[in-house]
Amino acid sequence: MMFKGTLHQYQKEDVSAMLRMKNCLNASDCGLGKTVETLALCEYLLEKGKATNVLIFCPRPFEWLRMCNEFLDKDVLIYQGTQAKRKKLQEVKAQYVISTLGLLLQDDIQYFNSICGPGTIIIVDEVHRIKSRGARRSKALKGIGLNSRNRLALTASSICNRVDDLYGIVEWNNPSYLGAWGSFKDKYLITDKYGSI
Repeated sequence: MMFKGTLHQYQKEDVSAMLRMKNCLNASDCGLGKTVETLALCEYLLEKGKATNVLIFCPRPFEWLRMCNEFLDKDVLIYQGTQAKRKKLQEVKAQYVISTLGLLLQDDIQYFNSICGPGTIIIVDEVHRIKSRGARRSKALKGIGLNSRNRLALTASSICNRVDDLYGIVEWNNPSYLGAWGSFKDKYLITDKYGSI
């Protein structure tokens, strides 16, 4: 495996659990190594030929780049900057592409879809930032890589969210797992006489 790190036992167990699921939400506490676990999983799938590339959305791309440089021997592309710079970056080939959720609101969705195929692993770090089901960013993300191999959601804040926020996260991560929003809402959410949760 091209992963250049050593995992703790609990991290090995987390990676094994993520391998059993196509799409998963890793909501471990801060500092327990979600990024390292995710990189180990990606490298395993890439090495076994079960994945072709990785697209990462995160708030701080250079933190992910630092981790990739520490634990991987791969070309990594940071996809951000001015529109002209991003246009040039679209010509660069890399197995790992790291970008920000902010670019989902710009003209980059076509590029993201062009690099996503059946072997793509899509990762959203701090996935709680897309919790609002109706937000433009959430809707845009749901349209990227519809045929991707894996969707991995990472957060340390999921327990702080409302049930309807968690539905929005899981809806991206594992569509249809919780069923239709109306059925889910009727079954699990308590609203006041005005319809507020």
